[in-house]
Amino acid sequence: MTSPSYDYKLPDGTGQAFASEIVRLDPTLADRLLLITGDSLTADTQDYLKGVPNALLKPFHLEALMATLHRIFASTAKTRVEP
Repeated sequence: MTSPSYDYKLPDGTGQAFASEIVRLDPTLADRLLLITGDSLTADTQDYLKGVPNALLKPFHLEALMATLHRIFASTAKTRVEP
């Protein structure tokens, strides 16, 4: 089981576009994505963060990362459907 992570700002586009494309390709990944960003000051980022279920703002502690990943894995394990 994996949890794809992404940054809000990417060299070739935005993390928002990246996440949207992942969810378009596989909607079951929506709650498993993890946004990691250091850009929490702009209004655009703050608005986007309101709709992101799993986000960590840099800098963060290892404990915060582990807790977030644990929550993601626990919630997806409950809803996972075997093929």
